[in-house]
Amino acid sequence: MELYKKQIIGGLALGILGWLFVLVSMCVNGWFTYGEKPDHVYAGIFETCGNNFCFSNDVGAGQYLGKVFGFATLTSIFPATLLFIYVFKYIVRSKEENILFPGFAILFYLIEAVSGFLTVVLFPTLGKNDIENLIIIRAGFRTDLKVSFCLGLMMIGIFLNTMSMVACFLHLKNMPSTPKVSETAAANTEEVVVDPGKV
Repeated sequence: MELYKKQIIGGLALGILGWLFVLVSMCVNGWFTYGEKPDHVYAGIFETCGNNFCFSNDVGAGQYLGKVFGFATLTSIFPATLLFIYVFKYIVRSKEENILFPGFAILFYLIEAVSGFLTVVLFPTLGKNDIENLIIIRAGFRTDLKVSFCLGLMMIGIFLNTMSMVACFLHLKNMPSTPKVSETAAANTEEVVVDPGKV
C-alpha cells in the first residue's frame, strides 16, 4: 500500500476517534455525574408528560446537560487537533489540490473549541424556568436561545467531522493507483539492440 493511501486512512481513523471521544465522554461523564449506568444516562433528565416527553423541572438538569455536552465537545478537541495537524502536514502541504478535506477539518477544530467553551459556560446558568421551557414536545418545539446556539455549534462541529471523513474516503477511493518503482523504471528503460555487423 502506498504511503499516501496510508496517510488518508490515518485521517479516517482520526475522524472515527473523534466520534468515539464524543460518545464515550458523554456516557462516562453522565454516569459519574448523575449516578446512573451509561445506558440510562438520560433517565433522570426526561420525565413523562402524558404521551410526550419534557425536561424535568429541576435546575440540576441544566447543570448536568452543561457538563455532559461541554465535556463531550471539549474532549473531542483532542482528536480534532490531531486531525488538524495531520491534515496540514500530509494533505495541505502535499501536491494534491484537495481543499475540501482540510477546510472541513480546520472548521471542525475551531467550531468544536468554541462550542465546548460556550456549553460549559452557558448551560449551568439555566434557571428553573429555562429548564421548564427548554424542550416541550406538545404544541410545538421550543428551545432557549443560548441553548440552541450551543447545541447548534456542536451539531455543526459533528457534521463537519463527518464530512471531513467522507471527503477523505472519497479522496482515497478516487485516488489513481501509482505503479511501483520497479515497474516505472522498467517502463522508462529503452531496450538497446546491438547490431553485430556494426560492432
